[in-house]
Amino acid sequence: MAWKGKKRWSLIIAWFLFLAIVWVLGTHPALMMPYVSKLATNHFLRGSGSNLTVKNWSGSLLGDLELHGVDLTLQLERGASANISVDTLSLQYGFLDLIRQPVRISGVHAKGVELYAIRGTPVAPGNATLPSNPFKMPRLAIGTVSIDRASIALSDSKGRLQQSIPEFNWAGSIVVDDEIVIESTDSKINYASRNTLLRNLSGTVKYNNSAIVFSGVSVHADSTSFEIDGQRLHTGELDVTVAGKHIAIQDIEELLDITLGFKASGDADFAITGRPDSLAMDIHYDGVIENYELNGMHGKCILKNEILEWTEINTVVNGAEFAGVGFFDLSNNDLYFELEGDASNINVAENIVPGVALPESNCNGSVLIKRRNSSNETFVEAKVADGFISVLPFETCDVNIYANSDGVDIRGLDIQYNDLSLTLSGFADTTGYFDGQLIANSTNLSSLPAEWGVPITS
Repeated sequence: MAWKGKKRWSLIIAWFLFLAIVWVLGTHPALMMPYVSKLATNHFLRGSGSNLTVKNWSGSLLGDLELHGVDLTLQLERGASANISVDTLSLQYGFLDLIRQPVRISGVHAKGVELYAIRGTPVAPGNATLPSNPFKMPRLAIGTVSIDRASIALSDSKGRLQQSIPEFNWAGSIVVDDEIVIESTDSKINYASRNTLLRNLSGTVKYNNSAIVFSGVSVHADSTSFEIDGQRLHTGELDVTVAGKHIAIQDIEELLDITLGFKASGDADFAITGRPDSLAMDIHYDGVIENYELNGMHGKCILKNEILEWTEINTVVNGAEFAGVGFFDLSNNDLYFELEGDASNINVAENIVPGVALPESNCNGSVLIKRRNSSNETFVEAKVADGFISVLPFETCDVNIYANSDGVDIRGLDIQYNDLSLTLSGFADTTGYFDGQLIANSTNLSSLPAEWGVPITS
């Protein structure tokens, strides 16, 4: 009987010590945090050079838990790194959900988040960007995620700030299994480095060992909105569609991490397919490209070796209907392009030569336009028929014009109308002053244009 009494007292003392330990840890959670942090680092981040620390916590381990002073440092591929600090991280879960696979957490709420990331060294052109696996991701399903008052800064591999987001608020859900699935339901993002406010980000993004997949992703940015579907493989292949209102080409470049190199803004539907060394695009577009206004455009082009080759263009450009081909040279940050094709309803006064005032006209024919942006040079060569320039009607007209910031050099304007032949050449500056010559030949003065009012009838 004595032995049984000692056993009973031993159990009582053991329970008392256990409860005392739980009480001490519950009232002084900071005592346990170094061990919890080390356990999480060894389990999830082993061998990656990354680290997780938690300063304090409150709540219950069996249900709602609140972590304070969370700091996560990640070492990623090609020298990239990220540091994430969170003031308060609230977790809502059922205890049994933590021992299931995947781990299920009903809610995660993060306040006061700061993310600073440094890009890795750039990948050589044409090489694939393959994902590494620096740490083991747990199988995890989070029903509701909300992030309040976050800030994000992204620098290049040399530490120079590239992107700044001082305000990032986001809501959605996250599932981590064979792939990472992020579903966004709402957002408010102050994209300061682009002077843009992003709102209502929704849709699903999946990240796995082979690709990033976009499904029904849509966002509003100031007066802009766009949607994206498709995928980008880590080997460099791309197959996406982008549709948007009032979107700029820079939005597409940022979204898909590609460089197109020219200025454009309008309503567009892009179907983009590509390999690591080239992109093919099928585009429907209404808006502005460089200095030209396009309506009802449909074009097909291929981007390779910094040359954007248009194999097909059908559009109304500055009021003229155009069907042809061309190319944009995007190298050296100095845009140069050529467009060649057939056009109708051409009015050179409608900014066909950007920034230069030219007389009203209307004609049809073949046109070649060459332009270099850095020097504001434009060259126009055309063979047109059945129209007029100012008060000059014509049956045929050959045009050779060069323009820059100083004015227009009319190298040759050869007009044929009935028996009249006209050749105009000279230079007109930006004030409208013209210095040149007009040579006219006619074997029948009565055939001169009636608009001239010449009183000769025979």
